[in-house]
Amino acid sequence: MSKDWGSYYTSTANLDKIRNGLDRHGPVFQPEDAQHIQERIGQLLDAIEQAPKSLKWRALARIGTRMQWYIDVEEIERA
Repeated sequence: MSKDWGSYYTSTANLDKIRNGLDRHGPVFQPEDAQHIQERIGQLLDAIEQAPKSLKWRALARIGTRMQWYIDVEEIERA
């Protein structure tokens, strides 16, 4: 993820969604399990943020989501 900003962006956004979803769907997990998941997500995000980033990564991060940096996946028609 330190070389591919798109992968970084998607992964960290999904980790944040999981973290926020734990609060909304807390009853699904035991409190200690939810806490463990929160801690692990925090550790992952910290490791991701602390990794050195490439020049290309930093350039794409400056552009952010103002430009489309991904390729749309088309719907596949199934018979």
